[in-house]
Amino acid sequence: MGYAGSPPDIILENLLEACADLPINTIHMHSGFRAVLYPLRPGDELRKSALKRRVQVDLGTPIGQVFIHSPEDLVIYKTWYFSLSRQTKDLRDISAVLAALGDKLDVVYVETWMECQELLNIWKELLDTIQHDE
Repeated sequence: MGYAGSPPDIILENLLEACADLPINTIHMHSGFRAVLYPLRPGDELRKSALKRRVQVDLGTPIGQVFIHSPEDLVIYKTWYFSLSRQTKDLRDISAVLAALGDKLDVVYVETWMECQELLNIWKELLDTIQHDE
C-alpha cells in the first residue's frame, strides 16, 4: 500500500492507555507526506474543538483531499509540545505559522485554549522569544 508508521503493538498500547496521548505516525512512502494521528478521547474538549475546526486541503496525486488542523489549533498543540520537550522545532513551527498568518490568526481562540490548557505563560514566553528573534 505504500505506508509506514508506528508498529501495531505501539498503536494498540497507545489506544488502550487512557493517560497516554502519544501520536500514531504514518508516512506515505512515495510522497514522504507524514500524518500524525491522535485518538479522540472522551472529555477531550480541545481535540473536539480542533476536529470541528479542521481544514480540508488537496495534497494532489496520489494523496488527494485530506483534513489538517486549523493554524490556531496547530499553534496550541505545538505550544503544548514545546512546554513538554522544549524542542526548538516546535518554536520554529509556531514562528512560521505566526509569520504566515499575521493578523489573520484568531488570537482570542488561541489564548482561550492556552488558558484552559494552563499554557498561557508558555505562550507569552514564546511570543516574547519570537518577537525578539525577528
